[in-house]
Amino acid sequence: MIDAVREIVDARALLLLVVLWGSLAVHEIAHCRVLDFLGDSTPLEQGRLTWWPHRHLSFWGSLVVPAALLFLTSGSFLVMWAKPVHYRPGSMRLREPLATILVKLAGPAANAALAAVAAIALAVLPHDIPYAAWRALVAVLAVNITLVALNMLPIPPLDGGALWLLVPLPPKVRDIGAAAAAVALLAVVVGMPLATPLDPFGDMVGAAVDSTLNLAMDGHL
Repeated sequence: MIDAVREIVDARALLLLVVLWGSLAVHEIAHCRVLDFLGDSTPLEQGRLTWWPHRHLSFWGSLVVPAALLFLTSGSFLVMWAKPVHYRPGSMRLREPLATILVKLAGPAANAALAAVAAIALAVLPHDIPYAAWRALVAVLAVNITLVALNMLPIPPLDGGALWLLVPLPPKVRDIGAAAAAVALLAVVVGMPLATPLDPFGDMVGAAVDSTLNLAMDGHL
């Protein structure tokens, strides 16, 4: 039985799963910490200010669905999400929409910081570090760049959807524009790879990861 599982799920897929768990938890913690800093007590009331990942991960979205996909696709396709962060906009010290935008951007900013730490570590550590450590750092770099790119898409309810609050239009018109943009972007990000050999979003993220990795490893190879 164990050998059969090993044939389906390799170490790279498990590493990806663990890094995604940690990166998603940090993403949600960042949202909660900024909310708490701005005066919203909702994360504190819900026990979301802790660094323990299990308080931020979803049973279905972070465990059941990704585990099933891990076995079905051997790690070639993985979808995961965490518990949403609830908040009360009117309770924050800053005026809207600035408060909501800062809260939304906190998650991608945290992932960008993790990617930067991984890139710096790859740049400064000796080139003969253990392969397992190198692979883990590359996974942290790739996963967090992907999370930044995905979450910054201007599609509500993704974090980038908050950028529509800056558009100086009546709320109803703004909502229609956001919905139209969401349909168009989803067609490019999801529909195009399914219907054609093209994958512009994947290619963009892959190029960003490769470029960052090349910069980080410059002089080590």
